[in-house]
Amino acid sequence: MFFYDKILYILLCDKWVNTGFLNSGTERMIILKMKNKKIISVVVSAFTFMSGVIYCPAVLAEENDVNTFIPGGIEYKATYIENIDDIFSISTGYNAALSYDEQTMWKKTSTDYAYRDCALRKNGDGRQKLYTSIDNAMKSFWNSIMNLRGTPINGNQIYVIGKVDYTAYGLTEQDAIETYYMYKNDHPLAYYSSNEIFYTERYLIFSAPEDYKNSSDRKKYNQMITDYIDSYSECYDSSSEYKTVLAFHDRLCSNMEYAFDGEGNPEASPWAHDIIGAVSLKKGVCESYSRTFEMLLNYYGINNVFCAGESNGGGHAWNMAELDDGQYYFFDLTWDDFLNTSVPDYTYFGKGSAVFELDHTICTPEGAYTEFLYEIPKASLSDFDWETYEQTVTAPPEKNEIIQGDINADQKLSYVDFILMIQYMLNDITFTEEQLKSADMNDNGVLNVFDLVRLKRYILNN
Repeated sequence: MFFYDKILYILLCDKWVNTGFLNSGTERMIILKMKNKKIISVVVSAFTFMSGVIYCPAVLAEENDVNTFIPGGIEYKATYIENIDDIFSISTGYNAALSYDEQTMWKKTSTDYAYRDCALRKNGDGRQKLYTSIDNAMKSFWNSIMNLRGTPINGNQIYVIGKVDYTAYGLTEQDAIETYYMYKNDHPLAYYSSNEIFYTERYLIFSAPEDYKNSSDRKKYNQMITDYIDSYSECYDSSSEYKTVLAFHDRLCSNMEYAFDGEGNPEASPWAHDIIGAVSLKKGVCESYSRTFEMLLNYYGINNVFCAGESNGGGHAWNMAELDDGQYYFFDLTWDDFLNTSVPDYTYFGKGSAVFELDHTICTPEGAYTEFLYEIPKASLSDFDWETYEQTVTAPPEKNEIIQGDINADQKLSYVDFILMIQYMLNDITFTEEQLKSADMNDNGVLNVFDLVRLKRYILNN
């Protein structure tokens, strides 16, 4: 397909041995560049030998195999530095707290999916504590009035937001790096969190790209984000997740295009990999599409998960979302929009795993560093079909059949059933086994507010 010919991603998978030991403090990173769709250089500056361990930053390291995961054409980098004596750590200049509107925006555009998954991993409690520390710094920085000062690290100016002692939580450098990127996956609003993380033997140091160092620029972008989200309110349909997701998909694809640099490669600028590309310039690479879509779904209350992995050997990002039937489906807006036509494509919209996983391979908890990802929800095997779903919902039940949502068994859905559900959740009444089965609207074995919301929608639709 010409898509793969047009976008060249790089995956370094060769055996890498005999690295040697260079001077302590030498920067260790992998730099990959592309030109005219061909790799023109793979530069490995060094590994540093510390306490008998060879550190492989931002890679999956197993025995001597080294891979680097590069989503959207830009590398994720975790760069080791010897110490932090010269690191300028932000300690003043933040507003005391977020305003009510800022707190609401932050909460509604974020998810805690990765945070909850941290508890399932090695050093889970420590990961969650580190996650929370990063969150505190990132939220404070959202309305910061400070212009970041450049700090020289390995010959470059770095704009440090903050640092956290990950060893205080009993974590390794691998745990800390994975947690940082997990945090990013939960918080598309933290657009100013760089794809490069720095670390020492004790500290995780996170920074902002130079484009976001000035508070005046961030204030401008923050307002643009608010306006952008508000503009999608007309696409929201409270009666159906499918209709809302479809409208978001169509609008985002119609208003956005894939971003290439002057040489025809995926754009490497920070904005192309975060929500600012969509919000400000109406273009970006897969990471921008996916994080923007995630932000909208989060804000409008649709369960979803940001996905990262590879396709045809290249790094890629996409989404999952829960639709009306309570099952998760895959969405790849980047590929649906790649032709940049006026009419969005639906080849990768609402797809089941049987089709989608033929050309998409997601990262897993078995991966490491940037190839580590939380366990995603179980996806539907087949694609979502709205017409079939609608017919199933509106089809008249057979006599004496248990109707989903018909808690009082009167062969119809009404607000009597809705009130009974509320009373049950308030522990005012108990349900029989048949009532419990009927009230479980998404058939997941648990009664909660999602069943209540779905029941209300069914009643309105009928």
